[in-house]
Amino acid sequence: MHLAIILILLKNLSKDRDVNSIKLKAQNMKKVIFVMPFIIQLCFQASVLSCEVELPPIKAGMSYKEVRKLLTNNGWFPISLHWSETESWSARERLILDKGYSDIQACSGTGLGHCLFSFGDGYGNKINITTSGQADNEPEDLNVTGWSINPEN
Repeated sequence: MHLAIILILLKNLSKDRDVNSIKLKAQNMKKVIFVMPFIIQLCFQASVLSCEVELPPIKAGMSYKEVRKLLTNNGWFPISLHWSETESWSARERLILDKGYSDIQACSGTGLGHCLFSFGDGYGNKINITTSGQADNEPEDLNVTGWSINPEN
């Protein structure tokens, strides 16, 4: 919006032939040019703060494989743990990681096989997906039980 005002002022400045009017507009332009860097910075900050990648429709009971595909197709990327954080993982967590699910964060030791997966969107937003599935099931058989969005600060 501020850029539009500046463009209108420049357009009007070029139309005038009156010397006094041009001087007055030139003085106003100096003021506009002086504050322009501040306006640009504010606009940039506002646009970055309001940005986020669209969250696809996720419903409890959906297969995790389907939700994972929806997220990655909509600009979300898997958040992987550092290898040193996975050294003490269970066989189930290791199986899921070895199947290419680098977004795995942890699994519970219960028979319900609850697991946590994480994705980021490049704007500092993070989504955690919780799943369940029997401990002996393949990772492709996991079903989504919930999710939460947490901005990373």
